[in-house]
Amino acid sequence: MRHLKLLFLFLLFYFFVPSLKAADDCMCDPARDRAVLVALYNSTSGDTWEINDNWLSEQPLNEWFGVSTNEEGCVTTIDLCWNYLSGTIPVTLSNLTELSYLNFLNNSLSGTIPVWLSNLQNLTYLNLSLNDFNGTIPPELGQLKNLTELYLYWNDLSGTIPVELTNLEKLRILNLSINELSGSIPAEIANLKNLGELMLFDNQLSGTIPAEISALQNLRELNFNVNNLSGAIPVELGQLTNLERLLLGSNQLSGSVPIELGQLTKLNELYLNNNQFSGCYSEVLRQFCTLGTTSSNNFSRGYDLKNNPQLPWQGDFQRFCNGEAQIGAPCDDGNPNTSNDRIGEDCNCGGNNTDLS
Repeated sequence: MRHLKLLFLFLLFYFFVPSLKAADDCMCDPARDRAVLVALYNSTSGDTWEINDNWLSEQPLNEWFGVSTNEEGCVTTIDLCWNYLSGTIPVTLSNLTELSYLNFLNNSLSGTIPVWLSNLQNLTYLNLSLNDFNGTIPPELGQLKNLTELYLYWNDLSGTIPVELTNLEKLRILNLSINELSGSIPAEIANLKNLGELMLFDNQLSGTIPAEISALQNLRELNFNVNNLSGAIPVELGQLTNLERLLLGSNQLSGSVPIELGQLTKLNELYLNNNQFSGCYSEVLRQFCTLGTTSSNNFSRGYDLKNNPQLPWQGDFQRFCNGEAQIGAPCDDGNPNTSNDRIGEDCNCGGNNTDLS
């Protein structure tokens, strides 16, 4: 009987006490949070920050510059954007169990994006943009189930887009632009049903545009400018009826400009420039003429289809808007052995053969 009691006490200690410790680790602890902020200050050269008012002082944490707390005094917000932080983010930051907003925009933080950020389960906003982070995007960020905004743009990130990010079902904004990301855009991105802005521009992404993106019915901005995407524009993109900005310029896209884009009645910006589109413009696209060219408007409104050699006028959409005939319009079929290239009755671009050999 005594042995049974000892066994019971052992099991109680083994299973119950650690759970108490784990629960304690998740509890609000202002003293612990103060120590974490001190570690952050020391790890990111706090003495050289632009503003460091009250840091390392005995003042309440919500009086430290860029810090907000809840009623219990635990840290909920760290907003130190544009503040000359340098160095690395200390691992102790993962102990801020109440943290929901973390903004390090435009500093000089370096190293890889910490995997342990996934421990911050209350995080709804994460901005690490305009820093010097390198390496790959940790798949573990896909565990931040409460995240609504994720900004990682303008770093030195490489590798592929982790498919795990498509588990962030509450995400409204995803911006991974201006990095060195490669590989394809995961079709599973269709899981992000709440997404309003998807910005992946200025990377090295390749492959085709997933037709599954059409499931993102809340999407207002789709920006894939300056990548290596190929193939046709999926006709399914015409189902994104809330889209206001469609930016696909400077890729290797081909085929015709889909008639289905005419369903995008809320569109303010259409960038299809610097691609390999061909064929004639459908009359339903004439509705975009009212947007004007990007050169005659500000950056929030306009169209640009230039530098598509096989389109009429090589993509000068304004001439279509002016009512000029597409059949017979100048183009460039890319064949050095032809001249006087024109759009034919079949809407293909071709010229006279000059190779007499």
